[in-house]
Amino acid sequence: MKQPYNTTIYNTALYLRLSRDDELQGESGSIQTQRMMLRLSRLGRNYILTGQYTEIYFPSKGVRYIAINDNVDTINGESELAPFLNILNEMHARQTSKKVKAAMHTRFANGAHYGAYAPLGYVKDPDKKGHLLIDPETRWIVEKIFDLAAQVKSILKEETYIGHSVHNKQSNISFKNKKKVRKPQEEWYRVENTHEAIISEEVFQKV
Repeated sequence: MKQPYNTTIYNTALYLRLSRDDELQGESGSIQTQRMMLRLSRLGRNYILTGQYTEIYFPSKGVRYIAINDNVDTINGESELAPFLNILNEMHARQTSKKVKAAMHTRFANGAHYGAYAPLGYVKDPDKKGHLLIDPETRWIVEKIFDLAAQVKSILKEETYIGHSVHNKQSNISFKNKKKVRKPQEEWYRVENTHEAIISEEVFQKV
């Protein structure tokens, strides 16, 4: 029996655009809404690349392209408005991007923190977006790192490890006051190659 309607079966792909929230925090309400409604306003933001897909690549591969909001369906033939809609979509995307960046810069200026995770030693404030709270369980790690770095810094500057001896780095304030003060570097007494080096000059200079 002849079928009264066209029963062509298509393998369909739905194009959903991810937002920054999707990238950082998992699937957002925006992407859920797109999937539920299946209303995709545009294929891409770059009108040249979009045109290459819709006017060249898709037809060559027998792909039917439908954009519901733009009233585009390639089964009805080439749309004369499609190139203009692509240009308008790119302009809209560019303006939206500028507004989003401006808003983010304003939030940054107000001290807001944005990222997938809080830095070590902090936790995200559950009551205020973009605000960090000290994590009492991990703050000691950060404090320990900085304490160790302060000790390591003096070692990394010590020329003894490249075979040199440096004297007269500090002296007493006076013969009456035994408090030590660091002398300017030009007054140091430096003798090169007094002993075998542990670290090469090249590595030392890099560090």
